[in-house]
Amino acid sequence: MDEPISLPSTDAFTSPYSNVNDTFKHNSCLREQFDTKVGNETTTRMAHGFLLAPASFITQNLYVPVLGMTKVECFRDIMVPGRSSHVPITKRGRVVDPIAWEDKKNVLFWRGSTTGGKYGTWGNPPAPWYGFHRIRLVEWAKQFSLKYPDRVLDVGTHDSSSPGGKYQVDIGFSGTTQCDPDECEKIKQLYPMKAMVKFEQTKQYKYLIVVDGNAWPNRLQTYLETNSVILFNGIFIDWVIWQLKPWVHYVPVKPDFSDLEEVMDWLQKHDDEAKKINENAKASCDNKLRCSRCSVIRVTSCGICQFIHRVIKAVKQ
Repeated sequence: MDEPISLPSTDAFTSPYSNVNDTFKHNSCLREQFDTKVGNETTTRMAHGFLLAPASFITQNLYVPVLGMTKVECFRDIMVPGRSSHVPITKRGRVVDPIAWEDKKNVLFWRGSTTGGKYGTWGNPPAPWYGFHRIRLVEWAKQFSLKYPDRVLDVGTHDSSSPGGKYQVDIGFSGTTQCDPDECEKIKQLYPMKAMVKFEQTKQYKYLIVVDGNAWPNRLQTYLETNSVILFNGIFIDWVIWQLKPWVHYVPVKPDFSDLEEVMDWLQKHDDEAKKINENAKASCDNKLRCSRCSVIRVTSCGICQFIHRVIKAVKQ
């Protein structure tokens, strides 16, 4: 499964969950982990689409583990490599990034679509998409552009200057999805769409930010192998993420992105440390993720899937 499923209640509740609010009401771990307010900070629940209005709600009140490709803290799912994600990326071979760290352009880059939650007027109340994590990221870029209009760009139409100087920002949506027509139009009015950018061009930029979509961001595994440093914000854990450590393999950013400018200022002033984080990430890919044992992962993943298929078939019979 792409999304976590197994979340047993921590009280006497035994009925199925109706929505995400039910899960927080009946699971104290979720409340403690994602909805505990510290000072004036935004809680993780209020800054992530999966915890506000997930694109699909499949969470079950189960006391048994479920095999899946991802999980969130408090869920009991057991992670396995995904046949359509982790295994193909692993089999593909090492990413080749011909651009050295010193030659990277000082650009903070992200491009994506409006995944990460259900953008629509359905529900009571309507889905609060203005709080979704991807909206918050693009809103941050919008506010940054008001403060520093000469430091924002769209590399899909006009590329950055040569390396050096203050960093520039190119963060934006390249398309809308998972929204009804009215909500899609609202998003386009608030955040004009930007040009799509291919992965080969992405390698030119020193700072690549990665955020969750509907589930874990599968681009993370590929980005970690480039010569760029990764800024990461996410709640999902997968076959790759559980092996990573903040400030060792990537640079963490708060769920509401309130510290993103501060983090970028630090990276600019500590270029050697930023480069070291990038080197750690690549070494991690070499030693743990890429693996010459890819065939074992493939066989294990396929074997698990075949086992599940046989169990389902037997139950149906």
